[in-house]
Amino acid sequence: MKRLMFVLLCAASVMALDAQNPSGNCGKDGGSNLTWELDLSTGVLTITGSGEMDDFSGGSVPWKDNKQDIKSVSLPKGLKNIGYHAFQSCYNLTAISFPSSLESIGYEAFRESGLESLTIPVTVKFVDLNAFHSCHALKTVDVQSTMSENDNKIAGYTFYFCDALETVTIPEGIARFGEQAFGSCTALKKLVLPSTTYIMDEAFSGCTGIDTLICKALEPPICHNGAFKNVTKSIPVFVPASALPAYTNEEWEDFTNFQIIPGSEIDAVIAAIDAIGIVELTDESKALIDAAREAYDALTDEQKAAVDNYEVLVAAEAAYAELKATAEELEAALKELSDSIASAQALYDQIKNNQDLAEVASELKKAIEIAQVVLTVPNISPADVYLAIAALDAAVEAAKEALELLGLDAIVGVNDLQNRKFFHKGQWYILRNGDLYNAQGARVE
Repeated sequence: MKRLMFVLLCAASVMALDAQNPSGNCGKDGGSNLTWELDLSTGVLTITGSGEMDDFSGGSVPWKDNKQDIKSVSLPKGLKNIGYHAFQSCYNLTAISFPSSLESIGYEAFRESGLESLTIPVTVKFVDLNAFHSCHALKTVDVQSTMSENDNKIAGYTFYFCDALETVTIPEGIARFGEQAFGSCTALKKLVLPSTTYIMDEAFSGCTGIDTLICKALEPPICHNGAFKNVTKSIPVFVPASALPAYTNEEWEDFTNFQIIPGSEIDAVIAAIDAIGIVELTDESKALIDAAREAYDALTDEQKAAVDNYEVLVAAEAAYAELKATAEELEAALKELSDSIASAQALYDQIKNNQDLAEVASELKKAIEIAQVVLTVPNISPADVYLAIAALDAAVEAAKEALELLGLDAIVGVNDLQNRKFFHKGQWYILRNGDLYNAQGARVE
């Protein structure tokens, strides 16, 4: 009997503990697509379901009475967003892992929480203002998202006054930093800005601990409203080798210690080669190839060995040389064709009214017309031009052979033709009544 009573008492105790665990709905508009339960014995808040979480005001968060009991949060695969104010002031919440389905983090969602480290996955498209404002225990942040639904921007005050933040990783693709995005992160020491950085609006104001700044952008980012206010301006600022002169503009003129990013000379050459693109016979294409070659030749032998796309430069140079040679050959061929047309046209004009040469004159005319069309064909190959020259030459030779059969070297001028006046073997002759007379009027037998 005592044993039975003990078992019943234990069961009652467990049931009592379960009954004490708060729970409820947290889906959009209070929906049951998402439910939650807080295990008070472990401090684990478990959310189950899928879809959208509701956006809360500070006083409407469903676990508001147990915020300080929350030590960790288990989020379901299928969760789309973290609602406004969801975990604000959860001081004992030290870690959280976001599911791959998460797309957005709402306004002040984790403000003043106890998070110590944070990874924002690539699937997240939007993080709202103040999302991690004043997370005083936060030491490391790995931003993997490019914030594609927020103009590639880390929103204003996202990490403002996270004064324990020492390390932040910002991915390529982030272009903008909103007002005070990392303002007053006084423990931040080394800051690396991606090459895509375009504009900063007081983003790092008050980050007095920064002692190294690396900016990979080839075009110096625009610094609005004191982007680095109160940051020591004598710290080393590392920039790409090719961009060093550009960082002397007024946006960055307060910094006094610019240096070249180690290895950026190699990166600059690789980028210059990649910039060549499709090789064309243009001044622009030649300039890109020449710039890449000049940059490559300026490297040391050891640095050259690290340029992994050098063969692209070599191929581009060869392609341009081939295009140039082809163009020069085509120019010469077209000149030859043009000259051949002029000669053929002169011959045609001499024989076109001679009935005995009507057939060859017609063929010569066709060859001339075809050759004239060839002159107007865009991007024609030299080989095709030479074919047109050969065809025209054949028609000319046929006309000359016909002249020879008539016993003539050439017929000079239309009027001469009408007067039956011919030039043969270096002398002029006139045909009268079927008889041939020389220039002195003597009949030729």
